[in-house]
Amino acid sequence: MAKKRKHQRAKIEIRVASKDHCSRGFTRDVSVGGCFIEKSDDFNLLPIGSKVPLFLEIPGEYAYIEIDGVVKHHGKEEEGMGIYFESTNRGIQSLIDKFLQNHT
Repeated sequence: MAKKRKHQRAKIEIRVASKDHCSRGFTRDVSVGGCFIEKSDDFNLLPIGSKVPLFLEIPGEYAYIEIDGVVKHHGKEEEGMGIYFESTNRGIQSLIDKFLQNHT
């Protein structure tokens, strides 16, 4: 049986930076509830359960969103990690939702 996603996702690349580790990378997809960050030379996998304070660079008029997340899983063959957004206020959720509506 296929997994059903709780939130709408956009398959779009967004720049992401870690607030604590000065790492930069890209997401593969984004939703109001989280994102998937691709592993790179600059953005290594973190252990599942790790806290991940992030900046997401939303293209266009939205600029940077500061958000806290937690690593929920590693992708197939550890090509990246799924991040669940822990603390999103309604303003941030609204910005992400508006972005998703324009890119799906």
